[in-house]
This record gives sequence, C-alpha cells and structure tokens, in this order.
Amino acid sequence: MENGIQKALAVLVLGIFVLAGKPGLTAQDQCAPLLEKAQSLLQQKRAQDATQLLQEAVRKCPESAQAYDLLGISYDQQSLYPQAQKAYRKAIALSPEWPGVHNNLAVSYYRAGMASKAIAEFREALRLDPDNRFAALNLAENYLERKNYARAVRYFQQADAGASNDPGALLGLAEAYGGAKNTHASLEVAEKASRLAASNPKIHFSLGLLFARQGQYARAVAEFQNIAPSDRDFAAYQNLGLALAKLGHTSQAQTAFEQALRLDPANPEPYLGLGQSYAASRRPQEAIYWLSEAHERASERPDITFALAEALIQASQFDRAGSLLADAVKRHPRDAALLQARGDLNNRQHQDGEALKAYQEALKLDPRQVGARLGMARLDQRLGKTSEAESVFKSVRQTDPANGQALAGLGHIALQAGRLAQAEAELRKAVQSAPRNAEAMEDLGTVLIRRGRYAEAQSILRKLIRLNPNDSRGHYLLGQALLKLGRKEEAGREFARSQQLKAATPAAP
Repeated sequence: MENGIQKALAVLVLGIFVLAGKPGLTAQDQCAPLLEKAQSLLQQKRAQDATQLLQEAVRKCPESAQAYDLLGISYDQQSLYPQAQKAYRKAIALSPEWPGVHNNLAVSYYRAGMASKAIAEFREALRLDPDNRFAALNLAENYLERKNYARAVRYFQQADAGASNDPGALLGLAEAYGGAKNTHASLEVAEKASRLAASNPKIHFSLGLLFARQGQYARAVAEFQNIAPSDRDFAAYQNLGLALAKLGHTSQAQTAFEQALRLDPANPEPYLGLGQSYAASRRPQEAIYWLSEAHERASERPDITFALAEALIQASQFDRAGSLLADAVKRHPRDAALLQARGDLNNRQHQDGEALKAYQEALKLDPRQVGARLGMARLDQRLGKTSEAESVFKSVRQTDPANGQALAGLGHIALQAGRLAQAEAELRKAVQSAPRNAEAMEDLGTVLIRRGRYAEAQSILRKLIRLNPNDSRGHYLLGQALLKLGRKEEAGREFARSQQLKAATPAAP
C-alpha cells in the first residue's frame, strides 16, 4: 500500500522553458515587442491570448526561431500537442543547434505520451549542451520510471544531482541508487534530501516509502511523521502504520491504521493492517474481528483471505477456517499462500499427510514460498524430525538471513538441545528482526533464565507482556525471573496471573 500523497518526481518532467533564451538567430526588431508581451502572457498562463500574438509574430518574422518556440509553448499550455510539436520542429529547422527548443519539444512529446520521441529529443539537447541539467534530469527520471536504474544513476550523475540542494533531484538519485542495489549511497543521498525537504509532504512521503523498501523502518516512520498532520492523507497514515508495525510498535501502529480508517472507511487496507497487528501480538479474537471487516470489503482478495484464515487457525476455529479456505482455493486454485494456509490448518489438526501434501502443492506453484517451507519445518518439529526441521530453517535463513521465523525455529531447536549460547544468538536475531514474535521472546526469556541472567530475562519478558498482556506463559516466565531476583511478592502476582489466563483459555485440540 503506497499511493496517496502524490509521489514527488525527481524533476519537473513537464516543465517548459518559457524563458528559453534566444537562439543564435534573434527575432527581427519589429517582432521583439510582440515576443516580449507573449512571454509575459505565457507566464500568466494566458495561453490563448499569447497564441494570437505569436501567430501575428510568425507572419511578420517567419525566420524567428524564438517566435515559433513560444508559439509551441502557447499550444502546449492548451494541450494542443500536435500544433505545439509542429511549431517546435519549425523552430528547430530555423535554429537546429538551440538546446532549449529540443527540451521543449521533448516535453511536448512526453505530455502527448510519445516517450521514445521525448527521449530522443532530450538526448539531442544533451548532445548540444552536455551541461544541460534539465535534459539530464528528465532522462534520469524516465529511466527511473522504466526501472533501468543503472542508466538513471548515470544521468542523475551527469546532472550533478548529488551536489544539488534540490530535494526532488536528490530523491530521484536515492531511488536510482536503491534500485541499483547501492544501498549505502541511496541512504546517504536520502538523508540529504530529507534535511532539505523542509515541510514538503510529497518529498517526505516518497522518502518514507524509500526507507521502508530498504528495511529502514525507523527512518520511514520519521519521514511519515515529518508530514504535518493537516497534510496527511489516507496513504500517509496507512504506510506509517505499516512501518510502525514492522518495528513492533503495536499500539502506535493501530492508532495510525485507525486514522487511515477514518479517512477512508470503505478501504480494506487499514482493517487488514489492524488485523495483522493483533494477530502478530497473539490476540486472535481482535485479529479475527478486523480481518473479517477487511474480508467483507474485499472478499475476492486472496491475501486478506489468507490473513483471516491464519487468525482463525491461531484461535482454533478450524471449521470456519476450513470453510473459508475451501471456497477461496476453488476461486484461486493457483494461489500458493492459500495452499500454505490449508497446510497450516491440517498441521494444527494433526492431519500430517494432508498438511505435507498442501505444503508440497504450494511449493510446486511457487518454489520461493517461504511460508510453506516454514510450515514443513514446523511439521517436522512436531513429528520429532528435528534434523529435517533444522535443515529447512537453515535453508530459509540462507536465502533470507533476517527471517524471524527461521531464526526463532533454529533458536528453539538449540534451546531444546541445551545449546544455550547458540540459542541465545539465534533468538536475539529473531527478536531484532521480528519484534512482535512472541514465541521467540518467550524462548529468549527461558534461555536467559537458564543462563542465570535474570535481570535481562525480566526486561525481555516485560516487553513480551506489554505486547500481549494475555500471554500466560510470559507471565509464568516473568514470575520465575522475579523469584530468582528475590522479588517474591511480584513473582507471586505473575504466577497467579498466569494461572488465571490458563484457566480462561480453552485447551487446543
């Protein structure tokens, strides 16, 4: 979910040189007053009045390239692109070495949807004037839009965008570097763009998206928050919520999603964000409520159906999850995520053969489907096939070193095997990568208790309980840590709370 506050372009692609400067051949003296007045009218956006004067000027001074250039601009301002291009071509015929008119013809082509012709004219302008920043920036932006990042970088560099104080040009260069996998340069340029952006909401929104794409969620949050509340639209709040959720700031993320929901109650995205946030916090009932609202608004979307099915499985509502998935798989038989969810449902119900079959079908459709691979690993774990599970978790970590579930799985296996140092290393990475992974936090708390580091264990377990106050095991582990620290009264309260929560939770089948 990205679109909203209009994304800031790196350059003003549609800019026309009204004050283009005179070519080698100047206008005849009798036309100079007409051209001067026409330029003034164009700057006032009075294009029709300017056209009348310029038609008179080209009749009086048919050899004036500047008159034809201005006539082209007047037509462009009225979206009369064929007439504008004819006038520019006449100007070029009269003064072929004038870069400015090539720029203007290129922009007219661009506006008319003739991108290849526009590129050719920008290149010609750059050939005539290698220091032509306007042409270089427009070529850079064009290649950026076409995802040809290496060429985009080249033209941004030719325009010396990195030394610019124009936050739009810097944003374009940062995006080009990012697309070219030069992350360090991308972030460095993006930081400079942010410092220069002042209160420009378009720049800050685009920078927020850029930082989020590169996994820099704290910086993304800062950029979205740099947008004044009065300027924030639906997408600003929605993307702020997504970035906060990635950081594990659940309550703040939920507030942002709720703001997005108020701005567009019919849009399923904030309902989806809220549902996923509660699901990640192991609060399945709240998750089911919000995801059901999302599903009601977009029942045809497999991603929403998948999220709702996973929440239902988490809440042990297996019949409803099965019915939902049966219908969805009929409508989307080649959706690997839905097949993964069916495997997760079978796995939770101990229907091992069906679970394995569903995971294998998902991977056949999409061999990169990480969820299905992790599902198979969890199935192997439950069946006591620890080495097979460990192998799968390692293979996921190899392709995705920051995958929180794979790291948590490896940490859990190491914990079960008594390899506490290894378990701690894996689990710390898991929590850093996925701050809302309750299982990883529980296991890390257990490891720290076993290693005698009770104060550290208390700290991580308090974070877990803030994330999910109804985590019975979290309260029990916190009680153990407090007991070891000699805080018996506090420990007793935690043990009692753990027992209350256990009693209130129906046993899983």
